[in-house]
Formats: sequence, C-alpha cells, structure tokens
Amino acid sequence: MLLRQYQITFEIINSSAQANYLPISSISEALDLLSLEQPTHYSQQELDYIVDNNMFGHQKIEVYPNKFTPGQDKSANLIVLDQDLKGKSVLDIGCAYGYFCFEAEKRNASRVVGTEVKHHRFLGCNILK
Repeated sequence: MLLRQYQITFEIINSSAQANYLPISSISEALDLLSLEQPTHYSQQELDYIVDNNMFGHQKIEVYPNKFTPGQDKSANLIVLDQDLKGKSVLDIGCAYGYFCFEAEKRNASRVVGTEVKHHRFLGCNILK
C-alpha cells in the first residue's frame, strides 16, 4: 500500500450505519466489508426511479445521456484534471457520489479509486457507476 510505503499514518473507517465510524482493524476486514457490496445493474426505468426519488445532492452526475442527478454542477472544477489521463491513476478521497471518478474514467485513467466515509454516498456512488 502506497501510504505505508511513504510511512503516512492512516486509518480505515467502517462507514456503515451500524458501525458508527469505527476504525477497521485490518485490510482483510475492509475487503470483507467491500465484498458485501455486490455490483448491480439497473434498467433506465429503474435508474429514473432511483434518481427521482432519492437525494443525490452535492454533485450533478450524468446517469445516462440527458439524465442527471439533481446536485450542483461541478464541471468548472474539471480544470484540475488533464484532458488525457492515460497511464495515470486517480485517487479521489471523499468522492461523494463519484463525479470526479467518473470524469477520470472518461479521460482514460488507467486506475480510478474513490473513497467515501458517508455510507449513503458510498451506496449512491455504486448505484450510479
């Protein structure tokens, strides 16, 4: 892990509602928790219902052409990302619903990782991906 390599102190937090933001004791515990979140694929009709009936504030994300979450437009902040991220990795700490992660993917990043401590945002990001 890169943080260990550079001797940067870090703590992995379990953000599920039941955990009350308790530290995770090991990487294997984190992997066990992540494996519980199974990827789900939604139809366009299901996505419409989910987006229209849930709070996806903070970031305006295109779910499919011309369908957006009702969050704030963050596109002006994209100036910090290179137009082509080919061969690069992106780590978005506090990714909320994943806007910058999705943009990095569109810009050909080789690897994109987003982290989010708020469990409802983590779940929302997995729905939108």
